[in-house]
Amino acid sequence: MKNFFKIIFLVFIFSLNSCSSKDDVAKIFFFDVNQGDSSFIDYKNTTILIDTGDSKFVNKVISTLKDQNVKSIDYVILSHDHEDHVSGFLDVYNNFKIKNLILPDALKDETFNKIEQVVNNSNTSIHYIKDPTNLKLSNNFNLKFLSKLEDNPENINNTSLVFSLSMYNFDILYTGDIEEDGQLSLLNQNIKSEILKVPHHGAFNNDKNNVEKFLNKVSPLISVISSGDNSYGHPNKNTLNILESLDSKILRTDKMGTIYMQCNFDKDTLTISSIL
Repeated sequence: MKNFFKIIFLVFIFSLNSCSSKDDVAKIFFFDVNQGDSSFIDYKNTTILIDTGDSKFVNKVISTLKDQNVKSIDYVILSHDHEDHVSGFLDVYNNFKIKNLILPDALKDETFNKIEQVVNNSNTSIHYIKDPTNLKLSNNFNLKFLSKLEDNPENINNTSLVFSLSMYNFDILYTGDIEEDGQLSLLNQNIKSEILKVPHHGAFNNDKNNVEKFLNKVSPLISVISSGDNSYGHPNKNTLNILESLDSKILRTDKMGTIYMQCNFDKDTLTISSIL
């Protein structure tokens, strides 16, 4: 589908217009939560929130979802237990009805423990993912978890849930904060995707060849990097150079603010705008 999509960039759009209910349209958000991660997709009456960002910045997520008249969320997927990805969850939980919460069945830290204590006494169902799993959300809309999580990982970043959201043949690959080992473990799978949420805020691993192997395997049309103020040098210039060599369009939340996409499958168009 990559070759057939017309891409339209509308930079600095401040108001969002709802699509006609007759259009086969997916709404995709990558939120500006500073040095953190949060994204959202609304397609075929199914809503999915991936990570929430840090609690300091989650109000941006909440206000945008309320502007979209979101009152409940079908699935919240928390990639791994780091505050910059998940500490805003309880604020989201207090503002929306959460039907399902998906967590990695792996090493947990303080934030996940707090979340579980609250959610276990509610109507929200908790699902734990450890092995590759497929979930059919609706016709032509599928969620596929790709990673097999280790029992005793050395690095909590590599406990990140990695998954593909597929609409027809249009794929978005979400990667959490996986580092070199996590990326190499995916090379034997079909991870080619139109959109890549770049791992770990655009960090660069020690081995350039391994980074290139992973990014070449994905071969993204669009690469989204969620980053902000940090002392780690994210995104790393080496990662950016590799993506540029692949002719991937790089979109950065630290430069554009919240990134909003409308993927219209009737018209084969992908419209990209920025909300500051």
